[in-house]
Amino acid sequence: MRKLLIVDDEPNILTALKRTLQEDGYQIYTANSGMEGLKILAESESPIQVVLSDQRMPNMAGSEFLTRVKELYPHTVRIILSAYSDFDALKDAINNGAIYKFLNKPWEEEALRMQIREAFKITSKNIENENKITWLLDHDKLTGLQNRFLFSQQLEKEINHAQVKGLSLALIAMNIDQFNKVNYLVGEKNADMVLQQLSDRLKLWLNNEKNMTRSADKFYLIEILDKDTIDIRVKDLIMEINKTITVSNTDFHLRASIGVSLYPDHGNNYNALMKHAYDASLASKKLSGNTYQIYNPLSKLKVMELISEQDLYTALEHNQFIVYYQPIVDANTSVIKGAEALVRWQHPKYGFLPPDSFISVCEENGLIIPLGFWVMQAACHQLKQWRDKGHDLFIAVNLSPRQLREAELLDKIHNLLLTSGVPPQCLEIEITESVMMQDLGCNMEIMNKLSDLSIKVSIDDFGTGYSSLSYLKNLPIHLLKIDKSFIDDIVMHSSSIEILKAIILMAKSLGLKVIAEGVEAKEQLDILKAEKCDFIQGYYYSKPVTAIEFQKLLGKTFSRSD
Repeated sequence: MRKLLIVDDEPNILTALKRTLQEDGYQIYTANSGMEGLKILAESESPIQVVLSDQRMPNMAGSEFLTRVKELYPHTVRIILSAYSDFDALKDAINNGAIYKFLNKPWEEEALRMQIREAFKITSKNIENENKITWLLDHDKLTGLQNRFLFSQQLEKEINHAQVKGLSLALIAMNIDQFNKVNYLVGEKNADMVLQQLSDRLKLWLNNEKNMTRSADKFYLIEILDKDTIDIRVKDLIMEINKTITVSNTDFHLRASIGVSLYPDHGNNYNALMKHAYDASLASKKLSGNTYQIYNPLSKLKVMELISEQDLYTALEHNQFIVYYQPIVDANTSVIKGAEALVRWQHPKYGFLPPDSFISVCEENGLIIPLGFWVMQAACHQLKQWRDKGHDLFIAVNLSPRQLREAELLDKIHNLLLTSGVPPQCLEIEITESVMMQDLGCNMEIMNKLSDLSIKVSIDDFGTGYSSLSYLKNLPIHLLKIDKSFIDDIVMHSSSIEILKAIILMAKSLGLKVIAEGVEAKEQLDILKAEKCDFIQGYYYSKPVTAIEFQKLLGKTFSRSD
């Protein structure tokens, strides 16, 4: 149903407009003020696509009303119908996109009807574009398989079914052995055709493509399996993978390292089963591949073999941790606008240690809470020093799952901002896409409270396939940080460029800024600039550096040769 809202404080004009336009079959709503119009928009069960408003109204002018409509309902088409003498007062609203078109009073009926028909055509085009974006975000363009988020929902659904029926479920993680050689030998296009053929073959083998997803050269499959039939079924899968695939008169014989995790033996949720299936696939790879392993917790190597938990506590007490800063650069001006705070460990015995060697242990034992807040404190106090020197910067700090569950988190951040003197809008809290989706309701509540404090919230590692457009529309976020995996591929893989375009277009439609992380080459930078990405982060401009080294970079405009 095509819905039209008409707003005018003069009843006779409302009546005349409604009489003129109802001949075209619209469902028409009328309001005599901007406030009443906002109420109608909020209460409508389905979206109102086009809004036609007068300019001169008491309490809230039409330009102010349509600016609010743009903020709350960005997909509407907004039209002002007013006297030509009002045009100068509307220039700002027209320039910032709040008003799509200015129409004169008095109006010519047929011309007005034509303009409204055109507006509805635009809304149809917007819906078509949004559906395309939604599909691109929800599916793998190469194979048509659903993304990791939809797959995670499907796995939870299958777990519930298995629980009710008392069945055993297998999650199969399949990594194609040495597929990079295929890419190298025959090029991206032919390698993609190999993956397409393999995907089609797996769909037939599984007979339920909703129970499949792909990430690069890795496939994940769900199957209800009795424990006694796992060996036969997975060996049959390996034989299916080994069958010849022919592309461009070249025969390919693929092999795969396969890991299997079982419900309920190895976990009762998506995260546990995925992690354990992946660990088992790594164990298969160590056996030279083309085989499978069922997850065995006793075979998993202990993390941090050389470093004890006590070492971590000692490091925090004795200031062995250091905060490094990686510049976030404005894509248009090439000027540093912010920094991401990243922790490093200067171990007295083992030297300089990156975060992936200790963060997971800190998360497990709870030390991540004091360590994470220490990083935030250090970053905020450093930011205050830079801002006092005249540098208009923001600082981005990561929050871990443990920190998000901490009861005192919001009070601690609020007090830190007060004591450090950092403006709230200059602190950006980064939450990874996968962490955000683990407990969406609780995390949304926390993000709302952070936004209430004027703190910016960004989704980190976006595009890894866990979230969907419908969720993003409702999240109180300000920035999207595109995952490095997409940036790595945009020069070589056209499909990654298409997804990049879709993500940026979707972000812009929601009023979000976009940061690309992991940018290392000029070719990547050129593509991102062409697609109107807002900020760039990566080794192309600078690796993470100490505060002293970062200070030297401030005020610098990076040239094309940098």
